[in-house]
Amino acid sequence: MLSYLDDRENAYPYLHVVWKALHTYREYCLLEGEEDYDNEWSDITTAMAWITEDLGITTEVNHG
Repeated sequence: MLSYLDDRENAYPYLHVVWKALHTYREYCLLEGEEDYDNEWSDITTAMAWITEDLGITTEVNHG
């Protein structure tokens, strides 16, 4: 288990790393404007919102 999970506030930078990877996936693998890909991106962002909420992070994670 990763030790940073004991201190949820420290998870913020790790979420930023995940968001960067997801945006790269979006850019190169999920063509924007195609319904199936847009639905998959919606599922991904919903899952990330739940993860962020479960970690107790209340500030918006910069995913740009």
